[in-house]
Amino acid sequence: MSTSTFVSDQSKPVINGTSGPDILRGTEAGEIINGGLGDDRIYANGGDDTLIGSLGRDVLDGGSGTNTFLYTHLTQSYYAGNATDHADLIRNFETGDNLIDVSALGFYGLGNGHADTLLIAVNDAGTRTYVKSYSYDEGGDRFEIAFDGDVSQYLTADRFIFTPTHIKGSAGADFINGTEADEILEGVGGDDHIFGRGGDDTIIGGAGRDTLEGGQGANTFVFTAVNDSYRDSSIDYADIIRDFNKSGGNQVDVSALGFTGLGDGHGNTLTVAVNDAGTRTYLKSYEANEDGNRFEVAFDGDITQYLTEGRIVFAGTHADTVSIAVDQVQPSETVNIEPLGVLPESTSGVA
Repeated sequence: MSTSTFVSDQSKPVINGTSGPDILRGTEAGEIINGGLGDDRIYANGGDDTLIGSLGRDVLDGGSGTNTFLYTHLTQSYYAGNATDHADLIRNFETGDNLIDVSALGFYGLGNGHADTLLIAVNDAGTRTYVKSYSYDEGGDRFEIAFDGDVSQYLTADRFIFTPTHIKGSAGADFINGTEADEILEGVGGDDHIFGRGGDDTIIGGAGRDTLEGGQGANTFVFTAVNDSYRDSSIDYADIIRDFNKSGGNQVDVSALGFTGLGDGHGNTLTVAVNDAGTRTYLKSYEANEDGNRFEVAFDGDITQYLTEGRIVFAGTHADTVSIAVDQVQPSETVNIEPLGVLPESTSGVA
């Protein structure tokens, strides 16, 4: 028996394998199970688990629950240029609403296996289903996963987490209109208007005084620099988010800015304030950077009840670690971007 780590993060414990072949068994709880190196066998059992075979030709069985099979690198499951099969085998995929996460690999959808798509194929005997790419890397390898039996009817587009389309604006003022899919919408420069429409979108206004609307879905509004949305001693350059209260899953991500929680706007905290008319809510800091600018973002209406710590992604995470035993075993739509004029100034009732 060898000892590995069991890490408790914000949501799920993590079971890590070793550098050799392991048998990893989950519990009835939801866990993240990472095989590490070697040809591993992972049995998640109950719960909504995330299974990561990592390197090696692994056998993955999610058991009951809604499980996610995560691939972050082609070499985790692939068919080699020398005609050697290094593909993982996933068993019992059909038993629940299981998902395949290939969002880190640059695949955008199902298709013929070319142009960043994945092909679904079944062998003649109906004993194996394959998800595969026909795009080869520099070493002549291509991504491929195998499944027990003919599970092609379960491998529909909604069972995959693909790479979100990343739509970028220009250095000028743009109108960026998303689709019904999950996307990354980035304004870059200029006073942009970004409308996410459907899907769970990531919306990044960037520089400029932007108007941001998530539309449907659970959207994340990301700010990576104070100058993305700010005010100085006299002028308001704050972005405005129009429909934050439309979805209970919307979030504001300020983790890159170093803010750690809600407070009085000092000491790396942000404060929530509403103007006298109740027409604008502000999430703001009272501490200016070296340019004299302080972070501030505006929202339509009085939405103070929605701007809780649970809806804001702050800097810093924590994890607790305990040990577990691992059994050692002996010897893989169209988008519109239109130029805009300069957005009109709006006045603030809050300093």
